[in-house]
Amino acid sequence: MDFPDLADRVCDAFRQQVGKQARLHVLPATDENPQPNLAFCPKGGKAERIYAAVPVPVPDAATLTRLIRDWQRNTRKIVITPHVTIDIANRLKANEIPFLDAAGNAYLAEPGFFLFIAGCPLPVGLEIPKPVRAPRLFKGTGLKILFVLLARPEYVERPYRDIAEAADVALGTVAGIVGDMKELGYLLDLGKNGKRLQQREHLIDEWVGAHAREITRRRKVRHYRAENPEWWKTADLRQFDALWGGDVAADRLTGYLKPGEITIYAKGIPGALLQAQRMRQDPYGDVAVLEKFWNFPPLDAEGDTVPPLLVYADLITSGDPRAIETAGLIHERYLARPDGPA
Repeated sequence: MDFPDLADRVCDAFRQQVGKQARLHVLPATDENPQPNLAFCPKGGKAERIYAAVPVPVPDAATLTRLIRDWQRNTRKIVITPHVTIDIANRLKANEIPFLDAAGNAYLAEPGFFLFIAGCPLPVGLEIPKPVRAPRLFKGTGLKILFVLLARPEYVERPYRDIAEAADVALGTVAGIVGDMKELGYLLDLGKNGKRLQQREHLIDEWVGAHAREITRRRKVRHYRAENPEWWKTADLRQFDALWGGDVAADRLTGYLKPGEITIYAKGIPGALLQAQRMRQDPYGDVAVLEKFWNFPPLDAEGDTVPPLLVYADLITSGDPRAIETAGLIHERYLARPDGPA
């Protein structure tokens, strides 16, 4: 489906959903703007509001990660796509990214107008590119192995036993995942000259999107509340075999984000930490303890924080604009390097 046809289809679907409550039509392309814009006006409105359409042929996990990170929230843009699933619709809405699809699913929030529709099936006769089935690299144990290789690139040269131990997976799974990476073009074997990760930026986007879909759904979160709400400002978690994640890790790495929820990664329940800080279990507490799913130590530059890749992923999936802005800083400082750790 080419761009003009897609723009017309999403406008038709929008009009069928809202009737006379709003108007939406395609503005023709010009020499200055070769791609059509969309003109929107709610019922009773006097002036049209012009949106720059952002076509997304297939809204997969990696594309969604890039959209969330790079979206400029102070500009009038709207994603147009053939079809979005309920999960993707909810994530776009959570991150305040307007969208329209050809099935009638939509999210648009304007003064005097709000629309959120999800779950409409693909219209009969509409053909869209079928999403490529996620390889096992981006599922379950594959994600854990990929996390090790992105966060600690030197493990690419290590024996499979070391990778398995660092990823906390069975030894037999590593060879299959590494083989998949070679076949998919993500790992280059240079023989005596070693191995090298390829398409690292794409792997990061894929890992973050898959992390939100796979790991986040399965992980267990325990909530606590500390007697002193300011305890995190001076605490060093390394003595408790735990690490900061989320907002606190971002604050330590950038000094830019004032922490809201306090996120801690640990193996099991960090009893000594709970006792030292006099924490009690509270389903509404601001301290979230999550299971640490890797077995390699932090770098000196990381201090008592989880690897920047995980901090970045937690911020990107938070739906908080300032957290997402901070995620962009972490990406720029720690991830957007060809050979550096993630």
